Amino acid sequence: MKSVCKRVFYIFLLLLLCAALAGCGGDSAKDYQINEADFMSAMLSQVSFDCDMYQVKPDSVENFFTLEEGTTAMVFMGSGSYADHAGIFTSPDAETAAKTLEMVQTYVEDLKHSFEDYLPEEAAKIDGAVAEQKGRYVVLCITSDDGAKSFIQDYFDQFGESGSAGEKGEGPSGEPAENSDAADSEGESAGGENAGDNTGEAAETSYPVIEKEGEVETYGYVIAVGDTAYELYSYSGKAAEKYAEAINGAAESLKGEAKVYDVLIPLGSGITLPDRLYGEIPSESQKKALQSIGEKMSDDVTVVNPYENLMKHRDEYIYFRTDHHWTADGAYYAYETFCQAAGILPIPRENRESVDFEGFLGSFYKDTNESKKMKENPDTIRAYYPVSSDTALTYKTADGKSNDWQVIHDVTDYGASTKYSTFIAGDNPYTVIRNRELDDDSRCVVVKESFGNALIPFLVDHYEKIYVIDYRYWQGSIEELVRVKKADDVIFLNNLSMIRSDYLVGKLAEIL
Repeated sequence: MKSVCKRVFYIFLLLLLCAALAGCGGDSAKDYQINEADFMSAMLSQVSFDCDMYQVKPDSVENFFTLEEGTTAMVFMGSGSYADHAGIFTSPDAETAAKTLEMVQTYVEDLKHSFEDYLPEEAAKIDGAVAEQKGRYVVLCITSDDGAKSFIQDYFDQFGESGSAGEKGEGPSGEPAENSDAADSEGESAGGENAGDNTGEAAETSYPVIEKEGEVETYGYVIAVGDTAYELYSYSGKAAEKYAEAINGAAESLKGEAKVYDVLIPLGSGITLPDRLYGEIPSESQKKALQSIGEKMSDDVTVVNPYENLMKHRDEYIYFRTDHHWTADGAYYAYETFCQAAGILPIPRENRESVDFEGFLGSFYKDTNESKKMKENPDTIRAYYPVSSDTALTYKTADGKSNDWQVIHDVTDYGASTKYSTFIAGDNPYTVIRNRELDDDSRCVVVKESFGNALIPFLVDHYEKIYVIDYRYWQGSIEELVRVKKADDVIFLNNLSMIRSDYLVGKLAEIL
């Protein structure tokens, strides 16, 4: 009996070995030798992309990609309005390249998540991303051109293992780093016990209790309870380190010239999630994440953490039910916290005129496959006008065209999914807002993504000029802009979902 078992055991080991050897075959095992620069030149000329592609500076590649030791990269991207990517990663050996492939695949997943909320048509393009290992090389291509995959295969097949494409090209060097995950710089999760500790915090500090019955439905990184959805959150220590490094670098560069504020914005799942779900869903503590990110900032950065003020009002309508953004009322509580940090008096909401736009169905509506419950109970957007009545807004589009607009625009006739653009004309690379009732030469630069749109109208009453940069689309230097415009303050408005994204943190770092 023992001999039979022994034979079975050895047969099992043999099968495992055969499977392992089979897995090492194919293109991943071939000893390709190509010139990376020649390959990239050929791909950019023979594969069609939907926009002009620019090369990520060698010393900026690590802002986007966590490279294995000894791995170099050449990467091209489109502007923030396009998901198009083209890149080649060269590792010392095939084994390291396999790890690089996993990193690139994780990056692609993160990229899709980043685009789904604000450019869903580009997110659909990412579904067709090509990420393949060719020996010690990994190739990434995101485009609407269906011929990209065959081009890559034909190129490598043409040169085979002969090295006829030339010697190994020189790529940018990358520092060894861990992949972006739920570990912080010390290797421990900032979330720790998921979000479960919030229950105890609510009881201890007498936060309002939120009760909402209903079955929990899961849609990827989004969960829904009845007509309300929440984005699940996971902390990325490495992305947070890169984010803090970028902000700290800007503050150091502008020291003595402008004051730097960093307004950290929690997601609705960290504030308005029903109490019974804390600790039961895979979403980490945003309170701990905010604290961890804040602790990474230098003394030159004034960190604005609105968590406590939002929690005090968590039973109010401060986050949308069908969309990932906060409402203007949620943004107002962060504005109050900013004013306290900046030493200015906030203007009460009751002193402001407001307008309501009904029938809003946002990103969560799409994420939940157009939930019937959400469609039957859409959101209402309330917008608050600046107290100053003589204001002007001009924005520039991605192609450089200028348009005059309003700080709060009437979106009554807009589609259900676009009504959030009532705030400051939506997401544009560059926007200038002027308050003609002020004559004190006060100026600030606001660096934001879409969460910032609902907060900026509250700032209009405090600055003669506000220069708004959406770092996802704008190309330039923040430090240079601050100096040219002689801004007093630089205000970063970033939500936690952005700060865990290697792609978005990389886009921010590029302009800093």
